[in-house]
Amino acid sequence: MGGSIGAWIDLLNRFGTTEAPENCAFCKALKDFLTFQSSEPVAFLQAWQRIGNVPSAYGQKLTRVQRFNAINALRNKIAHVPLPEKVIEDLHTGLRAELLDLLTPHAESFKKNPREDVRATEWHSPLKGKLEAGRYWVTGACEFGPSQDSSNRDTRFVWVDPVSDSASELKWSANPFVRLDGELKVALLFRVPELRSDPEAELIGEFHRFAAEVEPVVELSVPAGTLTPWIPKKEQAEVAAPEKPAASPPVTLAQPEEQSEPEKLKPEALRTKAEDAFRGRDYTESARLFGELASSKDIRFYNDVARSKHGAALWRAAEHESNLDERACRIREAIQLLKQAMAHRDPVYSARACYEASKAVWHLWRLENKPEEFAEAKQLAEKAAQLAFDTDYITWHERLVRTEAAQAA
Repeated sequence: MGGSIGAWIDLLNRFGTTEAPENCAFCKALKDFLTFQSSEPVAFLQAWQRIGNVPSAYGQKLTRVQRFNAINALRNKIAHVPLPEKVIEDLHTGLRAELLDLLTPHAESFKKNPREDVRATEWHSPLKGKLEAGRYWVTGACEFGPSQDSSNRDTRFVWVDPVSDSASELKWSANPFVRLDGELKVALLFRVPELRSDPEAELIGEFHRFAAEVEPVVELSVPAGTLTPWIPKKEQAEVAAPEKPAASPPVTLAQPEEQSEPEKLKPEALRTKAEDAFRGRDYTESARLFGELASSKDIRFYNDVARSKHGAALWRAAEHESNLDERACRIREAIQLLKQAMAHRDPVYSARACYEASKAVWHLWRLENKPEEFAEAKQLAEKAAQLAFDTDYITWHERLVRTEAAQAA
């Protein structure tokens, strides 16, 4: 969700492998579409070669998903190179031909005139679906109509298997990635600036509105926890199988030994495990390990950076606490740690602690609804944005400013 086209292509590429579930008719159709290999290289190859060196892999016969990669590689190239008019014309012709091949099986009839409108009525199988929300549905060809299920307000994908004997529709939720507004304009979620810092919170996403006359990019809220299931968690290291015990002596009776207490981890190991747990979003375990590290009073490993991460883990773990009084208590503890960490001499680390403290205070404000808590969260967010130029800090501060303006209206 960082706005990268390459990430979307990587997602598509997963459907061209054995990871695509065979029991899903749509996934199978999409896999067949993506892995289809054309007999010709990309149509804009010659124009591309006049701009610069073309990777040899793109000069061969490619599958459709590989052609997406080629188009993206070309896009990255021309973003930094001035082009003469003739090359631009040839690129347009080649790119248009590629897009037509990706859209319709009857592309050849539209390639003769590069300026002719495309009035295709037949599309490749995975592209024949529609989007449905509330009372209406819409297709990529701008066709629309009334929905049979007007009670469901969520945006859904609808697709009919063309090779199936039954005409039953497959439906699945398009949330949170696709939305359909009141003008039947489709909006695609392509960037969530704060996702990497706080994936489980309520976030602001940037949506691209297709065929929009004004405001092609709009910011809409993404409910808390919606994106969490889509983020791959760090795989835990496999536990080594215990070695087989050695053969015991024939018969020797002995008194059972007292079980020794488990060996305590050293501060260095505690710090490593706490940070690993934080990166794996196991905030409860991370907070526990940082707490144990704090008890060791080893200032080499429990410094301001560790204190900042301890506070960040603590307020996130508190969100899962069912007892509201206990949740507020743990958030206050996190705020205290983060304010101590703000004293770090490096402005980058100090800004991070300010940002996390602002988040913690904001969560406390949501719990207690005290105006002074919101004001403090906004003040800390502003300080973080001033200390270090980071899009997460700036976006968070702007969000609080908008919230304040909405409350005053």
